[in-house]
Amino acid sequence: MSPEDPRHGRVAGYRAGCRNSCCRRGINHYNQTRKLRTLEGEPARLASAAGSRLRLRALVALGWSFPTLADHAGYDRSWLRVLATGHQPTVEPNTALRIRRLYDDLAMTLPTATNTWQRRSITRAREYASNHGWLPPLALEDDRLDDPSYQPKPPRLHTGLGQQLLDHAVVERVLSGQPRPRKLTRAESTEIYRRLRARGHSTTEIENTYGINSQRYARPEGDTAA
Repeated sequence: MSPEDPRHGRVAGYRAGCRNSCCRRGINHYNQTRKLRTLEGEPARLASAAGSRLRLRALVALGWSFPTLADHAGYDRSWLRVLATGHQPTVEPNTALRIRRLYDDLAMTLPTATNTWQRRSITRAREYASNHGWLPPLALEDDRLDDPSYQPKPPRLHTGLGQQLLDHAVVERVLSGQPRPRKLTRAESTEIYRRLRARGHSTTEIENTYGINSQRYARPEGDTAA
């Protein structure tokens, strides 16, 4: 943290990595206040961590790395990783609000890279999420993110070959111009074709750029995904 960072002297500064006396005083005062409330019988003001955890995982699935998310949110990267990968039941209400705002800002935006290091960072984030089964925003039900009982599952599309896995992380990766991590399923190719057509790409352009045969993956009018 820079000396001018406004988080100095607050809990946020301590969580961002400052261990100077200013932020140590801030975190100590915070902890003492919480203990006093507990002793006086005041219920802890905590929120479920379920929504924050799913939101962070979804952003990583898009390619947002923990260091980048930490810079955006003003939190320590290690703490964000613990929140995303752990099983802690609760977080501070202010933390839940900040993670929700972070999600709202980045959920519909793919990270961009201007150098090799950034491209590798995006690729590693997506691979990490894929290896852990984390789903991107479009695969989640927004109205259930804060429900602790919500267990999102990878969506499946019905095709002529039956039910096939649709990995939205793979779809996002292909649409952002990244190399394909593996051979696409028919469901994934169908979804990529659908999105590209919605963006105004011609069938010829899709075939030449993405290698997707329009006659194979275009669905007739009225034929929707199951």
